[in-house]
Amino acid sequence: MGTSKYVMRFIVSIVSAIAGCASSLLVAQDTAGERFRKVLAEIDENCRKLKMGPYLDASDPQYAYKRQSSDCNILMLAPQDWRAAKRVKLESQQYPVPEHWLSTPEGRFAHGIKLPASVQLDALDMKEMSPQQFFAKLCQTYAGEFVLSRANDVKGLLQSRPFEPFASGYRDLVFWTREKGDLSDTPQNAFVQPPIGEYEFLEMRRIKSGTKSPMLVRFERGPVSGATRSINATTRDSRYVTVPYVVVEREIAAPSARYAYTWRGIWPGTGVEHGIEGYELIVYQVQPLQVLGVRREFLRHAPHPDHSDKRMTITRSCSETKQMKVPSEFILSVLSVQTR
Repeated sequence: MGTSKYVMRFIVSIVSAIAGCASSLLVAQDTAGERFRKVLAEIDENCRKLKMGPYLDASDPQYAYKRQSSDCNILMLAPQDWRAAKRVKLESQQYPVPEHWLSTPEGRFAHGIKLPASVQLDALDMKEMSPQQFFAKLCQTYAGEFVLSRANDVKGLLQSRPFEPFASGYRDLVFWTREKGDLSDTPQNAFVQPPIGEYEFLEMRRIKSGTKSPMLVRFERGPVSGATRSINATTRDSRYVTVPYVVVEREIAAPSARYAYTWRGIWPGTGVEHGIEGYELIVYQVQPLQVLGVRREFLRHAPHPDHSDKRMTITRSCSETKQMKVPSEFILSVLSVQTR
């Protein structure tokens, strides 16, 4: 039997086991957190029996095949329970922040920004509110786009936090294992590459390949030659076009952009137990530090009522009911591009 057949057999086994996760235990009065933990406990039990994920056994005759499956990797993400995360109270924010969000200089800087009083997030109390009411209140009162000042003739910008890739095994079932707010792993395509990208350059911190060390790179437009590849793209007025891919990259020693953006996650108190989290995208002037705009979003994760795989969830966002630009468009609305 070939390797692929072994892998498929074990994938079918674990997905089938997960699909049978104790739905009878998921009663209406359970919080989202309680329901998620019950599903994780069932996954843990089944993966332990199958010796997969964190329970891989090198002496298992099927070890070489089982290690190729990622279906049990959800058990390797931390923290397994959001309540186990140590949280820190900062002067810059009303809600305590998970300590591991502050493990990098870029994370500490983002969470250390104190927003002007007019756009600050107050610590809303869930007392006497249902999860639905709490989420609706967050969306109605605190979510949205807040522009304090606009900058004109901006040549380029800095993304001051590295993008965090989605870990293998990630599902919104364990939403608390990943801080939200980043744009994508290729923001240069939104900011520099035509026909959407309009800035001359984007400077960005990212993790150097093969290490955990951040590096600073600059994306800018290069010359078009016979070797330049073409890509299909969509214009702002929804036309499909074919254009040359002109973005080139080089490492730089220090940033030169006058304007930047960063992000930070939000754990709204006990709302996390009900599947609620949020984030803020902050656009600012570098020197002197001045917040120019904030885009705040909240998400609510709930078990999927119809999916056979109990790891799957339904995620709602405030932007489904409030008119909000996508993050890159919001940044562009605050930092107007220099006329070419």
